Amino acid sequence: MCAVAIVSGAFVAGMRVPRRTPAPAPAAAPAAETSCIDRHAMEANAALAGDAVDCHGALARVRAEARSATEAAALRARSATSLAESLGMSSDDWANAAQTGAVVLRSPCRSFRHRPTTEVFRPNRRTMGGISAAADKSTRAEAAGLTPEELSAFDDAYRRAHERTWAKMKASCEALVEEKEDGEEELSVADRIAQCRRTALGAADRSSVARVAELRAARRPPSRAEAPIDAVLLAVAESTEELARTLTDALGREKAARAVTYGVACVDEAILFAPAPRRDDDPT
Repeated sequence: MCAVAIVSGAFVAGMRVPRRTPAPAPAAAPAAETSCIDRHAMEANAALAGDAVDCHGALARVRAEARSATEAAALRARSATSLAESLGMSSDDWANAAQTGAVVLRSPCRSFRHRPTTEVFRPNRRTMGGISAAADKSTRAEAAGLTPEELSAFDDAYRRAHERTWAKMKASCEALVEEKEDGEEELSVADRIAQCRRTALGAADRSSVARVAELRAARRPPSRAEAPIDAVLLAVAESTEELARTLTDALGREKAARAVTYGVACVDEAILFAPAPRRDDDPT
């Protein structure tokens, strides 16, 4: 009888079967080359990543600073607009003026040290008002909490306001006012504005008031006016806005507002009154 072969070592037909030697395992593949990992390249990449983080941070700071600057500029603009409306007529006032035919034009005095004047104009005639009483400017400035240095900044603020206003109306004034004759004294910018304003107001009529009021209510600039008289009146109407801007730039929002409240700032006033003619059947 034949014996059953046993794996671990058996006899087959009474004879020992030699143990099968397992085949040798295949040799392991050599380790992959590591030449693709460049230490210098890795360091350079890390440096670039750091630079990118720094750039993103710097960009975020620049954007934040730009937002802050934009918000500050918007605040100054709103402050100047509010201050300008306290010096002059509001948009609603101008809208009403188109119907009533009466406007009040305020403009910076020749200097803040001057006393403001009031004039009343009617088509084809003019009434000169009196000069209002004003306390000493240094007393008013002290009450407003302004230092002597801040008070001295008014001169430059008025000068810049006059220059900006004259730039808007110069071309139209040249069409309205006769040229200076040889030998006549050269006028200052403030005097030129006053001369041109007076000429335009003396020549204005009901239609001028209506056109200027409508343009001003819509916040149109003097360059949008077709008639020289209208352009001059619009420039005069904007002159208090220019003064508000220059005062705000020189003093800051709060002190500029105080300067107006306490009467340190000086503005001249001209009232142009040209109502619609009465109808014969008007009971009033």
